[in-house]
Amino acid sequence: MSTDTLIQQIREEFGSLDARGEQLVLATMKIMRRDESFAAGRHSDETFVGLNITLEEYERLSEDGKREYHDQAERDNQHWVELQLRRLSADWIMVVDGKVVMSGATLKQYPEDDVLLALCRKTGKFPFVFFDSRVFAIEESVTAWHETRRSDDAYPALPITLVGLTARQSMEADLDIGSVNCYGSRDRLIEKGIIHSGFGEVVRASSHLGRSYVCVTRFASIELVDENGITHQCRMPIICVKDWGNSPFVSINPSRQFLMGRSALLELRPLLLLDFWARTTRVSFAAQRQH
Repeated sequence: MSTDTLIQQIREEFGSLDARGEQLVLATMKIMRRDESFAAGRHSDETFVGLNITLEEYERLSEDGKREYHDQAERDNQHWVELQLRRLSADWIMVVDGKVVMSGATLKQYPEDDVLLALCRKTGKFPFVFFDSRVFAIEESVTAWHETRRSDDAYPALPITLVGLTARQSMEADLDIGSVNCYGSRDRLIEKGIIHSGFGEVVRASSHLGRSYVCVTRFASIELVDENGITHQCRMPIICVKDWGNSPFVSINPSRQFLMGRSALLELRPLLLLDFWARTTRVSFAAQRQH
């Protein structure tokens, strides 16, 4: 707001100002602008607050302790983290000794265990990990296939196979292109041998449908077979949700096992035919368009 505008608004509210009153307004505006300039300069030059711990110390933390390690650092450096995410156009960053040592434009670029371990050995420390809140956003719509809690409603289903290091698990996933990423039950995926718990888990709290949940990010391969037996596979990050059965992800479809987001579909590039009359899904790779 300009000084003239402020003076005019004061006149309209309280009546005319004498010369002394106008001088007080001018002085006040000058002080406010000086403070704003100082704050802007402080934010641009601010440094990261927080000390990294070693990998060994991090692994000894409880799950709640691991979550608090990152959450406390984010609370103490919220503006700094936002600036770095914006500056790097990143969905996530890793910070050691107050410097961004790794970042990625999407969750797909998040490091797997061997890369994270190499970083820890190189720096001697476990990084703070920060995510853009939009990474976990879901623009969920309820329209077809798996029956839901709502009357005369179903969710689009897609048969997939999750492939881990030691096991495979076939299931019918709920198809949700309103979600960027894929979501599954952490406990079930560990039980079925698709992922493992332990090293380098970055525990994070987030929310969906107004309810909170706790998750970690792990990698697995997603396999899709079309009606002609053609198989495509891609390795993707999966947001693994703790206590899935009591999470917001089963609020609409209690039998949901997995939520298939659009990032995996953009990698697999299937042609999907969603038949809303028969409530079936047909998958084809043979008829893909030529570039």
